[in-house]
Amino acid sequence: MLRKRLAGRFLRTTMLSGVAAAAAMPAVAQEGNDTIVVTGSRIAREDLAAPSPIARVDSEQLVLTNTVNSEQFLNTLPQVVPAFDSTSNNPGNGTATVSLRGLGTNRTLVLVDGSRYVASGPGAVVDINAIPTALVEQVDIVTGGASAIYGSDAMAGVVNFILKDDFEGVQLDVSNEMSAAGWDANIFNAALTMGGNFADGRGNAIMSLSYTNREALFQGDRDFSSLSLFDPGVGGTEFLSGGSGNALGGQWVSLANTNNETLGADPDDDMEPFDLDDEGPGFLDAPDGMPFYSCMPPSGTCSNNVTFNGAPNGRRYVNPQDQYNYAPVNYLQLPQERYSVYAGGTFEINEHVEVYARGIFAQSVVDSQLAATPVGGTFVLPLDNPNIPADFLTALIATYDYVDPDPSMDNAGNPELDGDGNPIMVNRSDVQDRDGDGEVDDILISVSRRYNDSALGPRNSLRDTSSFQLLGGLRGDISPNWSYDTFFQFGRSSATQTQTGNISFSSLQAGVTDGSCNIFGVDTISEACGQAIARTGIITNTVEQIQFVGVVNGTLEGFKFPWAEESVGLAVGVEYREEFADFKPDSVLGPDVRGFNASLPVSGRYDVYEIFGETQIPIVQGLPGIEELSINGAYRYSDYSSIGGVSTYSAGAEWVPVEGLRFRGQFQHAARAPNISELFSPFTNGFPGAQDPCSTGQNGSGNGQAALCSAYGVPAPLTDFQQSGQLEALFGGNPNLTAETADTITIGAVWQPAMIDGLVLQVDYYDIEVDDAISSPPLQYLLDQCYVVGDIPTCDTYFGPGTRNPLTGQFQAPFLVQNFVDNIAGFRAKGIDIQANYSFDLSDVGVVSMVYYGNYTLDSQFQVTPTAPTIECAGYYAGNCGIIANEPTPTYKHTMQTSLLTGPLTTSVRWRLIGGTEIDPSVFPAGQTTIGDLSDDISMYNYVDVTLQYAVNENLDLTVGVQNITGKDAPILGSTVNEQANTFPATYETLGRQLFIGASVRF
Repeated sequence: MLRKRLAGRFLRTTMLSGVAAAAAMPAVAQEGNDTIVVTGSRIAREDLAAPSPIARVDSEQLVLTNTVNSEQFLNTLPQVVPAFDSTSNNPGNGTATVSLRGLGTNRTLVLVDGSRYVASGPGAVVDINAIPTALVEQVDIVTGGASAIYGSDAMAGVVNFILKDDFEGVQLDVSNEMSAAGWDANIFNAALTMGGNFADGRGNAIMSLSYTNREALFQGDRDFSSLSLFDPGVGGTEFLSGGSGNALGGQWVSLANTNNETLGADPDDDMEPFDLDDEGPGFLDAPDGMPFYSCMPPSGTCSNNVTFNGAPNGRRYVNPQDQYNYAPVNYLQLPQERYSVYAGGTFEINEHVEVYARGIFAQSVVDSQLAATPVGGTFVLPLDNPNIPADFLTALIATYDYVDPDPSMDNAGNPELDGDGNPIMVNRSDVQDRDGDGEVDDILISVSRRYNDSALGPRNSLRDTSSFQLLGGLRGDISPNWSYDTFFQFGRSSATQTQTGNISFSSLQAGVTDGSCNIFGVDTISEACGQAIARTGIITNTVEQIQFVGVVNGTLEGFKFPWAEESVGLAVGVEYREEFADFKPDSVLGPDVRGFNASLPVSGRYDVYEIFGETQIPIVQGLPGIEELSINGAYRYSDYSSIGGVSTYSAGAEWVPVEGLRFRGQFQHAARAPNISELFSPFTNGFPGAQDPCSTGQNGSGNGQAALCSAYGVPAPLTDFQQSGQLEALFGGNPNLTAETADTITIGAVWQPAMIDGLVLQVDYYDIEVDDAISSPPLQYLLDQCYVVGDIPTCDTYFGPGTRNPLTGQFQAPFLVQNFVDNIAGFRAKGIDIQANYSFDLSDVGVVSMVYYGNYTLDSQFQVTPTAPTIECAGYYAGNCGIIANEPTPTYKHTMQTSLLTGPLTTSVRWRLIGGTEIDPSVFPAGQTTIGDLSDDISMYNYVDVTLQYAVNENLDLTVGVQNITGKDAPILGSTVNEQANTFPATYETLGRQLFIGASVRF
């Protein structure tokens, strides 16, 4: 009895892939001859054997780890590479998502009770924030393609959230969690569940209400994330505190004028250069003939640019001291407030008809915050602008002091010179002579500035999402051997995203030109200017989904092999699905806006008609050496209004030579149709992390060919001109896309040795290969192909005229690369899953139960294009390996939980191991000097969680636990190779030691 209670209470997490696993888990096994349908198949079975490996997580496991959001637990499983979660501020969009095998969230199908859940946007990715864990009875995870069973998107596998039903009584669950590192980052959760039977047990109704409140934590609240850190390169022993070149006080680029004169130089020595000796200690006088601004000792690299940071009249920009530290105001934990309601019921009309229905409603409000808006670009600056400091004006005039309205050439064909010996050049593009008097009236100058002024503030994005899904269906027995199940569902997700802190570039340009906006200094933007240039944008995002499914399944009595005891199993059905998405940003959020990425409307609709079938064919049963031998297969044909017909199929076999040992193999051909975003998105800007080969310094690799850099848009190649490690580019959809395809092979074995009671061991090999994957070439790959490799077609296609700022060489709107998606990429994930369950009595102490999930990743590969080299990411992070998975991909990862049940007390210890990884050698090869020992690898990480649960009586359980009991910190990495907060916060613990308490009361 004690062992059964242990299994039923908290260790239902198991890999259900054979009858051996079913026998090890009596709490979920079926009694008598009842049949069930397991995730990954539509055929009713008398056991839990499934053709593909299934990882099952029980609700009690979620309770013991205080899982408030489902992705918290899912991300610890070795089958999952973390995607967006509670730490995803930038990148992030306020959603929580799941990515099996790191193949992408759009290749992982999310189900609720075996049916699709409505997506959160036109990208067709489900926000699992909308599925509160209080409603979850269990989570089944099928890895490998499952499109023949469930349709599009099940390329990497399926995550099926099975919700509570057949509940009797009232249960109140309350928990609270916080970080002991600062006694902050509080998470409160409460859920009330009520249910009962009616009509003499023929019906059951259940309702659950839940509330979650997650408090904000800023990166500035932790030492490791409070600064923007840069790797000093090979030989460095300490990180550099840096940030963005879009600095406080601005960075005025000296190479703005087309003759490449140094701003403020005095070539004819007819005036004293700019003198800064009165600006405070640390500023040096400049000798005659030198730039007017001088360097700040004792360290740092002085550029030939000007900043007004701490210097009202200007001085030389010093790198990295003058870089803006954007880290502190970013969230380390996103705040969230969530309400959810679930109601469901079943009623048996007669032995042939059961009515069932459910409704889910969830509202989730998640806030994201970034540093104040950076704006870089070219401005028209009248020399009579009242905001220009007098000494700086003198320097400007010294540089731009010639325009002649009547140029002429001398007899030798050379340009005439003015009185100062300068060429007469009236066609210069960087000066204007509005009144025709031969004197410069306006200059064009490039400025990059951080608008952290009190009149503007940081960038904030508040995402308020409401989603609901209504489902109703009929199911029952047609005959003793045949049953049916048919349902209709409608789902809708509506999100309103309010973005503040944006700036209109055209309004800012106009304000600088007419003098109403003062950008000469720190916090110099007035309230009036702030109101004129600030833009608040609202994005409404609506997704609707309609689905109808009808299926019959049973056995073909009389159709069986002579050596088989059971007949052929069959399931056939039809499905109709319609997807609609409408993404509407404010008109202000167009290409003129700086701050959050520019947004343009996306709207589209498609539908699909499908027929499918699945069969299970026993060949031999009950013979010596062949306890069971069977084959299975499935086929689905899908007719999309967007791309036409698509076929998916699977075939497999199972062999049980002796009782307790099962071998199985499966082949699946899966497909994914392009979603609405991929088909119909217009070009909008994004900011991927990349290093410019044509630039040196912290934001460039400096390994480009100077001639190519010069020929394709860089006026001063191989100098330190790129001011950000996030390079702006344009990304858009493609209406001519076709379906992605994937071939999956799984081979595995399940062993329950008779000599070791309570042990179940499973080993599975998987190989998933995705072809014609929808992707846009990564910006880093394109940069390297053009400027390093010298591939001229790439240069011509992506880096032609208009893609770089001609004055600076930077990627700045409107000078941007256009990058559209296409069926050009390929992915491959290959590895071995190992899982072991073992439970046993420990004398008179109690019952011990252990579960181990491990994964060896043999390959995690992708190709940018069919002709590009294959990039291996198993064991690596950053560089090209951050394109799909974003997070490190260790070759080995495991989660192991050991629990002891002694009377009313449950003690549970979870050990999470994340294998070591190294920086991507395809971008940072051996011998490179950009990244040093501080950031070129991540060692193995171990986390230990401890939970105590005490059953006070039959009505009350109390739980207390510590996550990351040793308080182990996350690895710290330089900003060019991490995701955010100087680390990978979705993979590693960033909150330190976390304490939680909980109570569950049942009536």
